[in-house]
Amino acid sequence: VVDSTLRIFAARASAEIERRQSEEVLLKVNNELEVRVSDRTMELRKANENLRERIEQLEIARNAHQVSENRFRTAAT
Repeated sequence: VVDSTLRIFAARASAEIERRQSEEVLLKVNNELEVRVSDRTMELRKANENLRERIEQLEIARNAHQVSENRFRTAAT
């Protein structure tokens, strides 16, 4: 009886240790993923801002080209 009780206790203790270790691994992996998501989100925000700036530059250049083209056509007539 004592031997079987000790085995049950040892099995429960082992299961609890394994559960806690698994929980620690999950927390670590979750934290690493959170950091990766945060880093990637920051990278994407920077990329979007760069794209917005580039679009603005292209619109300015296009407008300047249109003005220049209109002046050329007016001067040619």
